[in-house]
Amino acid sequence: MPLYLDTPGLRFDEGYHLDQEEDFPLRPGEKPPQPPPASKQRHSPRRYHMNDRQRHQLNRQIRVEAFCENHAAAFTGNTPPKAGDAKFTELHAANTVLIPKITGQQATQAGGSYGQATMDQAVERAELLELLRSTNRTAAAIAIDKRDPGLLDRFRMPASHNDAQYAAAGQAFATAIEELNLAADFTAHGYEGDIVADLRAEAKDVLDAEGDQGGAAQTQGAATAALPSLLRQGRDIVKCLDAIIKNRYRNDAATLGAWKIASHVTSSGGGGEEPPAPTPPPVG
Repeated sequence: MPLYLDTPGLRFDEGYHLDQEEDFPLRPGEKPPQPPPASKQRHSPRRYHMNDRQRHQLNRQIRVEAFCENHAAAFTGNTPPKAGDAKFTELHAANTVLIPKITGQQATQAGGSYGQATMDQAVERAELLELLRSTNRTAAAIAIDKRDPGLLDRFRMPASHNDAQYAAAGQAFATAIEELNLAADFTAHGYEGDIVADLRAEAKDVLDAEGDQGGAAQTQGAATAALPSLLRQGRDIVKCLDAIIKNRYRNDAATLGAWKIASHVTSSGGGGEEPPAPTPPPVG
């Protein structure tokens, strides 16, 4: 049967390139199909990084750790033990354990696994989309050879531009080629390789990449969610140490001044807030 310009199923849909000349003129008033929009990566690196205040809180814990190390002898070498010695040792140990937990979550945030998975997913998507377009174009040529315009209905490009739809189209194209025994026709039209296996492999790669991206996002998101609780633990440790240090060194202005600097959370922003100046100890 002859193929006319308005034969259903004959159009290339979105399976052609922008620089490819349209094979059939458009009907009067018909608009050319639009290519899929450029893939927008939803990768937001800053979403999974500590903010300024959290970094300052971590720095406080590190300064407090250094202070406790420098003054540990005053709380561990007393015979008999003095008031506050046991509590200081307990809090110092808790802070020592806490800091690696915080920095570990920070390292997970900064690891870049989500960004890498996002880029890998984009590559797999582009490869599958190119194969779908090639399959669509070749199927159009086969439909002409076989005088079977309805054949192209089995090779429509997906209407929705998302990975699940692309993967489903890849599987559907592979099934159509098997059911219609078109593998030899694709080879005759210049396709090198196993078109069915390639379509299914590319579809699987896209779905696997999407799963990898989701797993990476969950890992980094879990680290981000864990940080506030860990930093609150650090704040509570510092508050308890503050009472012990100020009681033990109430007549030692130099040590109290050093402690005030160590336990202070600096502000964020340019020209941030200066640490408070040491106050003289109470008399008596």
